Amino acid sequence: MDDQTQYRLTLLSGGRMVMEGTWFDAAVADRKFRSWIGDYSGLKDTRIVLEEQAGPAGQWLVVKTWPQETGAQ
Repeated sequence: MDDQTQYRLTLLSGGRMVMEGTWFDAAVADRKFRSWIGDYSGLKDTRIVLEEQAGPAGQWLVVKTWPQETGAQ
């Protein structure tokens, strides 16, 4: 595996994963994040999470969520 950063987008509804995608381009992942909000925000208990894979162990770190988590920053 190469050293490129990956971005993962996950769509959850009612606490269950509905869909997931990964990209190597941050701009593409961000566009998808905004697109998924428009396309899927009407699902019951929807949560959309954008993560970045970082560090030598490849941990996934949350970049942003929708809806925003209360008290996050």
